[in-house]
Amino acid sequence: YGADCYAYALVASGFGADIVVEADLGLYDYCAIVPVLEGAGGVITDWAGSNLSLENHERSKGRVLASANKMLHEQALKILNAPVLPMHGNELASVV
Repeated sequence: YGADCYAYALVASGFGADIVVEADLGLYDYCAIVPVLEGAGGVITDWAGSNLSLENHERSKGRVLASANKMLHEQALKILNAPVLPMHGNELASVV
């Protein structure tokens, strides 16, 4: 723990990280970073691509995707939402 603020700052600044994907965050973990990241030209939504807000926190379930730009964000959403298919044994495969 403790990387939340730093990881989002790296995405917003353009140095060191292009995407942050997290789950089970509280409102206090991401609300303040939304305007900072968007102001820096980044995109931040839940895993379904919906805007993060006080009103939809229960629906988003604290799942946050932050990206340096729209193109990366769309690609990450596609991967996060790809169907998962069973493979041999206990392995799972994502169809992207």
